[in-house]
Amino acid sequence: DEGRFGADRLDLATGESTVLNIARNPGRSGLVSPDGREVYTISQTEAGGTGIFALDLNDGSERLIATIESPGSLSLSPDGQTFGVLDSSTGRIYTLPVVGGDPNVIFEIERDITESDLSAGAMAGRPEWTPDGKHILFIQDGSIMRIPVDGGSAEKVVDIPEGRRIHFRLHPDGSRFLINAGLDKGEIWMVKGLPGMPRAAGVTDR
Repeated sequence: DEGRFGADRLDLATGESTVLNIARNPGRSGLVSPDGREVYTISQTEAGGTGIFALDLNDGSERLIATIESPGSLSLSPDGQTFGVLDSSTGRIYTLPVVGGDPNVIFEIERDITESDLSAGAMAGRPEWTPDGKHILFIQDGSIMRIPVDGGSAEKVVDIPEGRRIHFRLHPDGSRFLINAGLDKGEIWMVKGLPGMPRAAGVTDR
């Protein structure tokens, strides 16, 4: 909308689009509440910080649920009552009620997070809840880990293939993963005889 970000509701039957709001920035996550009335996003606050917002899909109004330390990734518990938040900049995972309140840190990397950690994806992707709502799964140092929401130690579930390892999704029945992983590849080509380019003496290749 004239270069502005925001949220639209698209009618899949007619293709008609309705503008719900104009946002300060694109936001992250875009999780729909179980009753379909709200969308939860991580976005910039008016004060320039970061917050979790709820967008009312009926009237387009927006409310701030909680301010958080930095842009991270957000997930919603199966019962729709609790957020799981992964903050890769601090190496923390915490839970937070959807109605607002104090965060409950359930995991923290036992080292200072460096720039190399961030670029290597020491903690990446979006935290995933198990179908029973008792555990959160996340990526740490190339492995999918699982930690109890009510407290306890994290345990390794599976190693991710080497290379790019940023995203995974848990099947709704909790039995298997879809993993975005692998090696990025590139090629360098030499092209001869492009139109308008000077040709060296004796070169006829095209």
